Amino acid sequence: MRGELRQQKATMRSNGPKQSAPEERRAVRVSPSGLVSKTAKIFAEQKGSPVIDCYVIDLSPGGACLELARDAEIPQRFVLLHGGVKKKGRLAWKKGYRFAMVF
Repeated sequence: MRGELRQQKATMRSNGPKQSAPEERRAVRVSPSGLVSKTAKIFAEQKGSPVIDCYVIDLSPGGACLELARDAEIPQRFVLLHGGVKKKGRLAWKKGYRFAMVF
C-alpha cells in the first residue's frame, strides 16, 4: 500500500502540469481607448509641501513610471493625482528625472 502511494506521488511529480514557454506567458498590454492624460501631480503627505508636476510614462495596476517636469526632491511617500484619481504610494527608484512608484 505504501509503495503504491510513493509510486503514485513520483508519477504525479514527473507528469505534473506542463510549463508554458515564455512566449506563451508574455503579458500583452492593452492600449486604453480615448484620451488619457499624460500629466500628473505629486502631493507629499506633509501639509504645506510643494506640488510637483510630472508626466506619466507608464501606468499599471501596481504602480507607475513617471518623469519630472523640472528638477525636484521626491518624497519617500506621496499621493499621485492623475486623471482625477488619487493614488497613495511610495518611491520605488529614481534615476535622473525618471522615477517609479508602487501603489
